[in-house]
Amino acid sequence: MQDIAVLLRKGADCGQFTVTVDGAAGVAFDAYRGYPASISDTTVDGSVYPLDKVWVARGLSDAEHTVMITVSGSHDAGSTDSWVYIDGLEYTRWTHGGRLLECAAALSQLEYGSYSQNLA
Repeated sequence: MQDIAVLLRKGADCGQFTVTVDGAAGVAFDAYRGYPASISDTTVDGSVYPLDKVWVARGLSDAEHTVMITVSGSHDAGSTDSWVYIDGLEYTRWTHGGRLLECAAALSQLEYGSYSQNLA
């Protein structure tokens, strides 16, 4: 079985996007994260745009899959804009001993297999 996650940054100017896997109904996500009230709400390096892992598909068959990310242009009422900062995708495969990370590559890199990216 396979799991897929989107690696993205969340922030006060971030908006909403939809992820579709293998043509199924899209699932909406919101990348908005308000500025932290204190530094206890930031990452170890104090970043106000921490890297977040959002699981978009779990338990997929061991086959080739198509992931489509659509930026909607909408945003939470608290957000100042509708930016979506995607750093990459993470692909994992379940093994006998648990989940094995197969690929954690930035969208601009290709480690194996095939990859295509269309932006509109």
